[in-house]
Amino acid sequence: MKGIKLRDQPRNILATKHDDPRLYLFMGVARMADKVSHMLRSIFPHIYSVGPIQLQLNQITQAETKNSSLDTYSLWKEEYECVQWLHEKEPDFVVYVSFGSETVISTQELSEFGWGLIDSNHYFVWIIQTDLVDGKTTVLPQELEEVIKKRGFIASWCP
Repeated sequence: MKGIKLRDQPRNILATKHDDPRLYLFMGVARMADKVSHMLRSIFPHIYSVGPIQLQLNQITQAETKNSSLDTYSLWKEEYECVQWLHEKEPDFVVYVSFGSETVISTQELSEFGWGLIDSNHYFVWIIQTDLVDGKTTVLPQELEEVIKKRGFIASWCP
């Protein structure tokens, strides 16, 4: 991967100095790890590729899981209420919406998307990361929040 630039880094590890500790560990993908790691090391010498983390969970016994707070590999707090809400709906009749953890949109775009979901007349689970709107705390307009409660479930992360 030639030409890796600062803007290509995920927001959650954005670093501007080569010795920033956030750059030391990257979750690697086997097919790309060697090429990408080599390229990144030419820019940031102290970088180590680990992962995929999900496979490491296979090595944790059930007893260890019960005796710790580690029950998933998520980096965000999961909201299990969304699963309960889903079980109250008919199967195959709920739309799942998530922009992922890297997307940043404007307040207006968020609001328009919300009204679009309402106008679809479908039940929906909408995952809104806390910093989705311009990298700041996400707040929906009050009127939209009230209408959403009738057809949707909003969470910052769902298992």
